[in-house]
Amino acid sequence: MKLIRQVAFLIAASLMAACSTSQPASVGGVDRVIGDELPGAQGVTIADQNRIDDTVARACAAGLYTSALCDIHTVASAERRRDLAGRMGAGV
Repeated sequence: MKLIRQVAFLIAASLMAACSTSQPASVGGVDRVIGDELPGAQGVTIADQNRIDDTVARACAAGLYTSALCDIHTVASAERRRDLAGRMGAGV
């Protein structure tokens, strides 16, 4: 019985040690995967622009992009939305 308790304790300790040593992904690593091409991207439709803006907003909130890059995207998105609204109003 004592051997069973020792083995159970050893298994539990091993599992806890293994789970606690994993490091989360770094922001730098995620940034390299995402890249910095998305900020300033122009959607073909308002729905496309909404998806782009949502993705960039999440990356900005997570600190993946600099505040300057986030500001550039905000301006570019507003300009693209004006262009798309003008096209829709013109019936194009």
